[in-house]
Amino acid sequence: MTPRPPDKDRRDAAAEPQPSADDGRGRACRLGLAVALLIWVVGSAGGLGALARHSSIPGAMDSAPADWPSTSEQDRPDELALLMFAHPRCGCTRASLRELERLLATTEIADVRILFFVPDGAKDDWQNSVLWSEADRIRPGAARADVGGREARRFGARTSGETLIYDSGGRLRFQGGLTAARAHEGNNPGAEAIRSIAGGSGIAPSSTRVFGCSLLDRDALQPPQSAIAVREVAP
Repeated sequence: MTPRPPDKDRRDAAAEPQPSADDGRGRACRLGLAVALLIWVVGSAGGLGALARHSSIPGAMDSAPADWPSTSEQDRPDELALLMFAHPRCGCTRASLRELERLLATTEIADVRILFFVPDGAKDDWQNSVLWSEADRIRPGAARADVGGREARRFGARTSGETLIYDSGGRLRFQGGLTAARAHEGNNPGAEAIRSIAGGSGIAPSSTRVFGCSLLDRDALQPPQSAIAVREVAP
């Protein structure tokens, strides 16, 4: 075999593409972007999962009194009465109020009372919240201050959005919430139960879970606040 000339070997080697420093930096950059994207995807999935779990966790509930409490400062009803206990800073409660509005549009309940928690010693502007204004729009005069949460304690309410139905005899007919999850609007068993009671077909007292913030917490603010337009009011 005729040996290749050394010059020929050097020319062939020079003609082959050689890796450059720029190529190395490009590969490192692409790898870094891929890792960052993977971290973002995993983090987003984890955040969405945590949010979904949070939205499905019901609030605390005690048993409401079977008969209208004699210690209540609220007038005993002489017809079917709906009481909703609410925290003016709870973003989850906006969905409860909207479901209440839908309920009242299709169900005749004349006596509606929405009792907003107001801490002892709070300034007057505590009541100037979006939720309070929304309650007044839904049923003018229905929004009332529950100073110190005294009425909530008398009725055993612990979670914002908790709703009670008492009949004309002052007997408890329903206790629960009007949403199927936190800040979730749509069909829910609570509204259906109240429609049944108002229509005369609901016989036994019924109960559903409540999804919302802690009612008697002065600073009850629950995520996702970034997605819920509720104006905070200085205490």
